[in-house]
Amino acid sequence: MINYYEILNVPNFSDDDTIKDSYKSLMLKNHPDKGGDSQKFQQIKEAYDILKDKNNKKEYDNQLIYFL
Repeated sequence: MINYYEILNVPNFSDDDTIKDSYKSLMLKNHPDKGGDSQKFQQIKEAYDILKDKNNKKEYDNQLIYFL
């Protein structure tokens, strides 16, 4: 299972503000137009898309518990 928290460099089950701050920082650092890796950029976007939505995050967290 992909750990979206690791992709965003935050602790598992982090709060929304921590996730958002890390996402913004990583997007600026890894943006393809600024010389970043496009694959890493897509992974960051995917992770944030899951974790920003409260329902998706709750479902993901429940699944993650079984893999830890």
